[in-house]
Amino acid sequence: MQIELDFSNPGKTVREIAADFISRDPLIIDTETTGLGPDDEIIEITVIDHSGDIKLDTLIKPIKKIPADSSRIHGITNDMVVNAPALDSLWPEQLSLLLGCRALCIYNADFDLRMIKQSLKKYGLKWSNPEEVLCLMKLYGRHRQVWDEYYNHYKWFKLTTAARECSIQLPERVHRSLADAELTRKLLLFLAEPVPEK
Repeated sequence: MQIELDFSNPGKTVREIAADFISRDPLIIDTETTGLGPDDEIIEITVIDHSGDIKLDTLIKPIKKIPADSSRIHGITNDMVVNAPALDSLWPEQLSLLLGCRALCIYNADFDLRMIKQSLKKYGLKWSNPEEVLCLMKLYGRHRQVWDEYYNHYKWFKLTTAARECSIQLPERVHRSLADAELTRKLLLFLAEPVPEK
């Protein structure tokens, strides 16, 4: 179940939500994909813990080709995934075991969860919803407190924008799953830090 943030009744502060989630020993995940549509697939996934230890970091061979437009964004080409494992071999042996037993922290959780599920569907595989998922993009939106009148929720920011605003150094290359997972981890830790007393 995704941890829903009730903006009309804040309850816990952003810091308390982040710190509480860290106490649950979550995994941070990020994916790169062939695109954004309903037929696209994941082509890279990284799973790290909140200490930064890498549990899995791998390219994935998709069924469909990676469009040039997508390669220009993340730098992953068709040549790079030729010898990568397919998702149907990674899932039962590693991924399902990793993702099925821990709380998950994801920046833009709705997107990554959708992409994983629709990629699995191509192989006739299913993934029931993880028990706990924190969408760090939504939590950061609450932290920034910029209301979006059109969508009627706090504005969502790109991961790189959030990192810059929190003085988190960007890696040389973003839009690779390891780099973005590490930025997500650092942002989660930043949001969990106590506010300095004035």
